Formats: sequence, C-alpha cells, structure tokens
Amino acid sequence: MDYCNTAAILTEALTRVHDNSTDMRTRLLSWLNSVMRSVANYPRKWEFLKKSATIAIGSGVFALPSDFGRVRSVNTGDYLFVQPLSDSEVFQERIGFTVGATSITLHELDDVTSIDLNYTAAMTADYTDVSTATIFPYECQTYFVRALVSAAYEYDKDNDILPSLGLTEKELKQLRAMDNLRKPLPERSSRGYVTSRG
Repeated sequence: MDYCNTAAILTEALTRVHDNSTDMRTRLLSWLNSVMRSVANYPRKWEFLKKSATIAIGSGVFALPSDFGRVRSVNTGDYLFVQPLSDSEVFQERIGFTVGATSITLHELDDVTSIDLNYTAAMTADYTDVSTATIFPYECQTYFVRALVSAAYEYDKDNDILPSLGLTEKELKQLRAMDNLRKPLPERSSRGYVTSRG
C-alpha cells in the first residue's frame, strides 16, 4: 500500500494557493497535522488504519507498537478478545486483557507466550515537512490537499480569523465510502442473504 507524505501534500496545496512562501508552508504543515489528527480520531474504526502485529510476551505483559491507537482484537490462540476488561472484571479475576499507556496485560492467562494484536494506528506525534510516509493511504491525499486549500483561502492574513480545519461532511462521506470498500464482504447468512457492511 502506498502512503501519503506531508511534503507532497504541502507542495500540491501551495501550488494551488499560489503562495510558496516559507511562512505559508509552515502554517499549512500545522493545519495539515490538525486535519490528519481529526481524521485519525474520528469515531470510526478506519479500515485503512488497521494494523496487526504478533507480540512476544514477558511475564503476561506485551509492549504496544509505537503507532498504537486502539485495540480491535487480541488473539491468544485459544481466546479472541475484542474488549478490554473493566476494573471490576479484573477484580473478579476474569479472563481477558487490559490496556495501559505502553503495554497490554493479560489476566488469568499465565501460559500465553505471544499474542496476535489487531489495532487501529494513531498519530503519535505531529508530522514534519519531509517525504516520510504517514499512517494514511495515498487515496487520502486529495482530501488533505482540499482541506488545506480551503483553509488557506479562508485564512485572514492579519491573523484575525483562523480557518476551520477539517474535512467537510461531503468529504468525510466520500472517505467513509472509500474505506468501506476495504472491508471484507460478509458471509452469507443462514437465510441466504448478505447482511449490510455497515
């Protein structure tokens, strides 16, 4: 999969707004990080941010990947978990996992040596103006460029008015539709019809 990079997005946006100054490029980079963060934090399990990792255990505690955002599932081989345990469930000594700031801890599963973790990637820090890949697929680049161009046209040069940063509702709808195409088709139900992909 090809990924967006900030330098290409900024260059394309600056070409469209006809202002190639260093000041505008710096401003656009700040806005781009805000837009990307709003998409990454949108209340949806984006398929394009889905990642997986096999993690070896150390005494029931697994270190989280550096781009970890949210758990989708934890598979121990014998068990598949999709929700972490609550504090009361941990107190009741239920089988499952909890998520800390830097690790996942298994509870009541002492013999597990590795887990398969499916998770949603997150922006762990702001991106810089380099050609390094982001967590977003290349198909998102058009949406980010449009958001920056709109923000630049809305921006008041006297710094009196800050632009509204983010994707429009129409762009979010298009992004959700593009993301839905990445979801696997559901299996046929016992009644012979396919359920909605939601």
